[in-house]
Amino acid sequence: MSRVLLLSHTTGYQLRAFDEAAASLGVELVFATDRCHHLDDPWQDHAVPVRFHDIAGSIEAIFTSAVKRPIDGVIAVGDRPVVLAARAAEELGIPWHSVEGAIASSDKRRARTMLAEAGLPSLRRT
Repeated sequence: MSRVLLLSHTTGYQLRAFDEAAASLGVELVFATDRCHHLDDPWQDHAVPVRFHDIAGSIEAIFTSAVKRPIDGVIAVGDRPVVLAARAAEELGIPWHSVEGAIASSDKRRARTMLAEAGLPSLRRT
């Protein structure tokens, strides 16, 4: 069975839909959410507790979890988890967006500059 790491806010309304879709495909989701790391699995979802602002600590928690439950893919839901997802994929050796691209995706000006530098169409406002 394939296993995919899904990074999201704990309160992400779409998590149930992702879980149902994954189950229908025979894929196991491993959640990594910004839940309280002091509580012992309050939602009984076995989520890896992460902090989107603490990349190093969160990567350590994800890597520790991946030793027990190896990860085959990564999904990020929302803007906040995307940089952590890129770093996690990098650490786990999973092809994904670059960290630089993930950072740029949350900054329209930076994204437009990168697209233009790559010779891709980009609307630039002056």
